[in-house]
Amino acid sequence: MSDPPSHDHLCITHFDKLTADERAAFEDERGGEEYELFTSHLKAAVTVSPASFVFPSVYALVRAG
Repeated sequence: MSDPPSHDHLCITHFDKLTADERAAFEDERGGEEYELFTSHLKAAVTVSPASFVFPSVYALVRAG
């Protein structure tokens, strides 16, 4: 016997079959997840970008000195 489909599967594949309450709950949850994903990517970019410029610059200064 197979497992019932997951809630994510129902919301993404069969969005048109959801009730209005289920759609609203899914959209609220998905919006929150998208915001969290965006902020984590932004934090990673803000951390990595300066490091990729600072370390080579310091290395060049030390090597030239």
